[in-house]
Amino acid sequence: MAMQSNDAIVTGGFGSPVFDAQSVFHALMDAMARPGTVQAVSHRASAPPPLGPVAAAAALTLCDADTPVWLDAALATDGAVARWLGFHAGAPVTGDPAEAAFALIGYGPSLGSFDRFARGTQEYPDRSATLIVQVPELTGGPALTLTGPGGTAVVFEEGGGGSGPE
Repeated sequence: MAMQSNDAIVTGGFGSPVFDAQSVFHALMDAMARPGTVQAVSHRASAPPPLGPVAAAAALTLCDADTPVWLDAALATDGAVARWLGFHAGAPVTGDPAEAAFALIGYGPSLGSFDRFARGTQEYPDRSATLIVQVPELTGGPALTLTGPGGTAVVFEEGGGGSGPE
């Protein structure tokens, strides 16, 4: 696979970083307050494939130099997504899922066991990893049952339009 050009690495961030990140953060918080709901994300980011525009926007909003990110094999293949995250968010990429504050999963079936990610505790839930999992669509497939505490499922629409609340 060919290396991604430097132009592709430095482009694709938010057009208005502060305001766009605030908008995406609002959608993320709304989704976490209402697990399982679909939220529209109006500000997307263009990352190297196969990282989608909504997952990229969530990563730009949440990740920084203090939050190690783990990438699944689909996203780590040629290093372009790691370089993009490093340039736009300053986020270090780790090869150890147990060290990750965030995990980006480009291909849902490659997720594997949750046991390899940091789980946090009742006293320190902030020590758990947040998983951002891309899925090809939100319809079909097996039913999803959400339970807590922790383990919140947040659903965002990758396609156009916006069937959920803004």
